[in-house]
Amino acid sequence: KAKVAKRIMARAHQEKLGQEDGKMFMRILAKKCDLTSLQKEEIKKILQSKRSQMQEIRKAIRGKMQAIKGETEREIANLLTPEQKEQFKNFREEALKRHRMRESF
Repeated sequence: KAKVAKRIMARAHQEKLGQEDGKMFMRILAKKCDLTSLQKEEIKKILQSKRSQMQEIRKAIRGKMQAIKGETEREIANLLTPEQKEQFKNFREEALKRHRMRESF
């Protein structure tokens, strides 16, 4: 449950960052292109529409990438001695901890 909650929080954070990037993009575009209010509204609609499409693609890709990652790790583990497998397991756990720490910021 804790892992699932952390993943949900991380995804929410990523979505928020994506929204902030979109807002920054709009501010820069509006300034550089001297957009009218109507143009700003229409562009916001386009960005919102495309954002949801991109999120769906990310979800699909994420699952496939996780499957490939798991397969890769199993293939590597099959080549290792029992001691090396333990070291590999520890290495992966440490890498996962570092990744989670980066997501939490």
